[in-house]
Amino acid sequence: MSIEEAPGLKSSRIGTILVAAGLVCATMNLAGQSDRNTSSVQAKDGVTQSDPSHSALGVEFLSDTRGVDFGPYIKQVLTMIKASWMRFIPEEARPPGSMKGETVIRFTINSDGKLSAMHLDGRSGQSKLDRAAWGAITSISQFPPLPEKFTGPNLELRPHFTVNLPPPTTK
Repeated sequence: MSIEEAPGLKSSRIGTILVAAGLVCATMNLAGQSDRNTSSVQAKDGVTQSDPSHSALGVEFLSDTRGVDFGPYIKQVLTMIKASWMRFIPEEARPPGSMKGETVIRFTINSDGKLSAMHLDGRSGQSKLDRAAWGAITSISQFPPLPEKFTGPNLELRPHFTVNLPPPTTK
């Protein structure tokens, strides 16, 4: 499915982990959080010199984690996505550019690490930003296999790709 074919849109902020410049600066322990849409851990947010724009990558866990600590796994996945995304961010979004927006994409990783489904859940209003976010995921040929302790069939994630917008406030 291409980004242009993505059907309806919806957004949710439950369980967002904020990550800037591909860094997870806190240990993310999701053990014991077994309800869908309940993981809520925030990592340190900041822009580093290697980040060509004021961008942030956050992710929601949509699958039941079944008490498994996905911290090390999600750090790997987000690092891969962020590195890929930086190659696709358009010039107009890089400083001093003013293009801004947030793209939200839901995708599923099978137990073997293969991408099995993708859906555009939120458009930024800037097709170049949406394509950059979509390309960041589809350009990754293989994610790491899911942790062995995880007994679920797959992991569904919803990353938020944010460019030149203030970070969301937490309560």
